[in-house]
Amino acid sequence: MVFYCTSAEWSVAYWGASFLEGEAGLEAAAATLTGAYFVALLFGRIVGRRLARRVRPGTLLVVAVTLSVLGFLPFWLAPLVSQPALPATRASAAGLFVAGLGIGSLYPLGVSLATGAVPRVADLATSRIALTVGCATLIIPPALGIVADRFGIGNAYAIVAALLLAAAYLAVTVDRSTRKQ
Repeated sequence: MVFYCTSAEWSVAYWGASFLEGEAGLEAAAATLTGAYFVALLFGRIVGRRLARRVRPGTLLVVAVTLSVLGFLPFWLAPLVSQPALPATRASAAGLFVAGLGIGSLYPLGVSLATGAVPRVADLATSRIALTVGCATLIIPPALGIVADRFGIGNAYAIVAALLLAAAYLAVTVDRSTRKQ
């Protein structure tokens, strides 16, 4: 799950401005709005940390990944279905911010659940998480770029949608597992 979440986080970070510029028509503001994504990531991490004191981590993980999906879909699909009342530019920008809020909590929650699952080998879990994060950032964003070069960034972002849906499935599985324990 950490692999999928990290892949989605950095794919949006690497290619968000290109998407906003090429697909949503936000040429002048694309870089600025991508900066807002990073602010949303930070805010999501801060809020997630505070909520983690009150809400079970598995439940919070499901909520965060759901928020990520609910933000990513309008960001990604708005250029295809824009309406005069809500142009693609606004829907994509708002979706990017909401996705950042959700995505911001995914890595810390994933690490917390992974290291807490078997505390006796937390050091092993931590080293595997570091390897997983490195592989996710090294492989997936460049692969998304290769797909984008061939099929367009809008089509390539289907990869991120699939990553988030896989993360959602795994988050529900992790939540069920932690409830049983």
